[in-house]
Amino acid sequence: MKSLKDKNLFLLTTAQSISLFGDRLNNMALLGILGSYYSQSTFVFSGLAMFITLPSILFSPISGIISDKFNRKKIMIIIEILRAIIVASIPFIFLNLKNILAVYFMIFLLYSLTILFNNAKMASIPDMVKNVYTANAFLNITGRLSIAIGILFGGIVVDLSIWKNFNIEGWQAAFYIDAITYILSATLILFITVESRNSSKIEFSEIIEKERSFFRGLFEDFKFGLNYVKNDIKLFFVFKCLILTMLVISISYNIYLPYFQQNLGFGTKGIGITGLFVGIGLLVGSLIFPTIVKKFGEIKIITYSHFIISAMFIVSIFIKELFVLLMLFFVGGIFLSLLLMSYDTFIQSFYENSIRGRLFSFKEFLWSTSFLLFVFLLGTLGEFLKLFFNFERAIKIIILTSGLIIIFLNFSFYRQVR
Repeated sequence: MKSLKDKNLFLLTTAQSISLFGDRLNNMALLGILGSYYSQSTFVFSGLAMFITLPSILFSPISGIISDKFNRKKIMIIIEILRAIIVASIPFIFLNLKNILAVYFMIFLLYSLTILFNNAKMASIPDMVKNVYTANAFLNITGRLSIAIGILFGGIVVDLSIWKNFNIEGWQAAFYIDAITYILSATLILFITVESRNSSKIEFSEIIEKERSFFRGLFEDFKFGLNYVKNDIKLFFVFKCLILTMLVISISYNIYLPYFQQNLGFGTKGIGITGLFVGIGLLVGSLIFPTIVKKFGEIKIITYSHFIISAMFIVSIFIKELFVLLMLFFVGGIFLSLLLMSYDTFIQSFYENSIRGRLFSFKEFLWSTSFLLFVFLLGTLGEFLKLFFNFERAIKIIILTSGLIIIFLNFSFYRQVR
């Protein structure tokens, strides 16, 4: 039995690693499309971010119902095959329709299936392995490594000139390789041994009620969080800063991607290399966090991290050397990791169990809605500024202005809580 469980863990870990690697490939392929056909535009990056994010908000509730009603192993295999079909069809659809909205729709379908796949996978782990703690730790480590390698490899694949010999572009090749990774993942999952579960009938009314309950609960949690937070000065500080952090992340995604790819001339490969350095920084930040938080505490870490990241944003617009920018983003990854972990540990450490869940729910609500709002506003602002300035200057104005706003609000919030 022990060897069987070990075999399952090996197969599941390998399948997840290949699948996550593929996910990053399609991310870089999408950036390749935007860079090739929609250069000098921030709004197309906003659209991509929104269609990637929306499925997690809309379909998280019903994904749990589906994974509990049906055979989870079959769900994962079917979804991997469907994801392979979707990503393989994106080049054909885009080249024939020349419409980015069609691509957005396919991405929406892809990430909706990804939500269901992840839910089924996590729910299946106790049935596949003996020690869930070891399994989760192993899956987490290998997963992060696969993501980092996928970002780097994807950026390189998209920019390779060899694909011209096959009469395809690099972003097309990345999608086709991605489809192969999903098929490989499905094949590995096929050999995982899981105790069979009887499928049960799923009612459409049950899905509707689950969605209603989810959004009703989300609204109640929002009301509770708003009332609770505004009466707690430290918690109020933390959640106001969380919104600033989402502005930081939105700038990184919405503004820096086209700036790096197009204006600085680093291409999609440059984005891949930068993503790798940010990922290494996030890992280093996770390792040093326990020591740093004991010395400074969460509130000071949040304040200092915002200041340092914003200052680095401002400095970066005057630098065009890739190596220097990579070092900046590596350090930025460290402080972003410290920042994100501080939010979670602050809630975990200072608030009792009876309200902690609702505070985390409120945090997730602010997280998702702030990101969607900021990417939309930044994309719109970029297009507006292009009416008066060239694209590079418009980008620099947004980065400089946003950095100064974050610094000012950050210290204003800190003075209130201090």
